[in-house]
Amino acid sequence: MLEMRYYHQTATNPYRTNASKADRRKSLEHYGYRCQAPGCNSALTMDTAVFHHRRRGFSGQHEPENLLPFCESCHDKEHRLPAGKSLSKGSRK
Repeated sequence: MLEMRYYHQTATNPYRTNASKADRRKSLEHYGYRCQAPGCNSALTMDTAVFHHRRRGFSGQHEPENLLPFCESCHDKEHRLPAGKSLSKGSRK
């Protein structure tokens, strides 16, 4: 049986999709409700976590191993890094 999922698409990038609330919760549980940026161990909740995709555009893009919970500060740092650099490489799990 095929699983159907519907994703929100942004107006600026039609290929970018957001993880469902259930996928985000699975990721938080998988990583112990902690920020996954190296050197940060901030406690997270569903309201404070920002999710970062290691990779996008494949069928497992919303699996917990690919959907890293970051605190807002670390997620902002991740997106300010130069191309080819990443906080998520070598994350704790």
